Amino acid sequence: QLTFGTCEYLPAQSNGIPVAKASFNYYTINKKPVDYQSIIKSIEEKLLVADLKTFIPQKFNLSKESITEDIKAKTDNKQLLFGDSPFADTSTASLRQILKNIKAEQKGKFQEFMNNNPSLEKLKSKTNLYLFNNITQAEFDEYADLTKQIEAKATSINQCSSESQKRKLRSDMQHLKKSRGALLNVADKRQISKFKAYKTFANFYGDVAKKHGKLLAQLKGIEKERAESQLLNYWSLILEQDGSHKLILVPKEVASEFRKQLNPIIKNNSEDKITWIESLTYRSLRKLCFGNLENGTQSNSFHPEIKKEVQVPNGEFEFQGDEQKKIEFYQKVLNTKYAKQVLDLPQEINTQIIGKQFASLDDFIVALEKICYRRFSTIDENIIQELNRIDAQIFNITSLDLRNEKNSKDKAEKYAHADKTHTQIWKKILEF
Repeated sequence: QLTFGTCEYLPAQSNGIPVAKASFNYYTINKKPVDYQSIIKSIEEKLLVADLKTFIPQKFNLSKESITEDIKAKTDNKQLLFGDSPFADTSTASLRQILKNIKAEQKGKFQEFMNNNPSLEKLKSKTNLYLFNNITQAEFDEYADLTKQIEAKATSINQCSSESQKRKLRSDMQHLKKSRGALLNVADKRQISKFKAYKTFANFYGDVAKKHGKLLAQLKGIEKERAESQLLNYWSLILEQDGSHKLILVPKEVASEFRKQLNPIIKNNSEDKITWIESLTYRSLRKLCFGNLENGTQSNSFHPEIKKEVQVPNGEFEFQGDEQKKIEFYQKVLNTKYAKQVLDLPQEINTQIIGKQFASLDDFIVALEKICYRRFSTIDENIIQELNRIDAQIFNITSLDLRNEKNSKDKAEKYAHADKTHTQIWKKILEF
């Protein structure tokens, strides 16, 4: 519904240059600072391959020594990591890339060998083909037979003059290639017992790739979060003065001090007032509970604190789509001492959310956001002076619709004008 509403009523984003990044949500601004450098260092340490020999699986048996030596040769005396890192320099080597290259080289050399009058005796003497020189006679014969059939089909295609016959031969050759490829395909369960050394190595490469991929995603996630946190330097408020509205950007460093001076008046008809919004959406609640688990950044201070009071699963997926379990979990989270302390929840949360039954998750979300999306206002004749003292930035909130209305005010001649839909919504939100 939110996505539909955004596309339906709100204009496309401006292509202007961002001058600042701010949040109307005070919790976002005031949350405990994160030591991103320590988190990055911790993840980078997990990328290091400490002892290559003990890391390579024992099930490689006779080929383990050859694999180890091959990896070392390709490492070129550089520090070995599981894979590339955005923070690594040229003095490191990627185990993931090395294994990928070895896998491709071994397969390519084996295929080249099988195309040149091969025999199992010759293959067993090829020490450089350590992923294939221990196959059985049956495995060798099956692969060799399919290779001969493919070569025969290729010869027939070159000698054939009929296009329809060529198409059939090409189709037959593709089928043979597919059958031969299946012998080395790890995912083909029908051939699981064949070419075990190669498939074990392929699985080993897959495990390294997965481990590296997970760590790399964590590094990119934490780097993105760090960049965003460095840009997010202001708390946003609205100033209504002389019938116009202004956006206030309070520096993050003094936001806590400034907020203590704001005494909320829920309803006020004064001409001059300052307005701020406090909100807790389902999306932000979910992110507080599980965001660090999903992106692996470990930078969420909310998650470890609520774990002291309630049992927290490893993600929403553990609820297996059960909406009632989700609702019950979030009700428990909202009822924790820590949540009530840091989220500044309204009093109605106890009766309207925590102590209430909901037929569906949608009903829970609507009820939560209805009472947790609040607007407060206060009056202070010295507010402009205080804003100047703390070096707050103030911008006029305006648009063509608003300027037209202001320019035509008190004029005898009126002209027909209809506000755009997003202007109507904006006016309704702030009671323009």
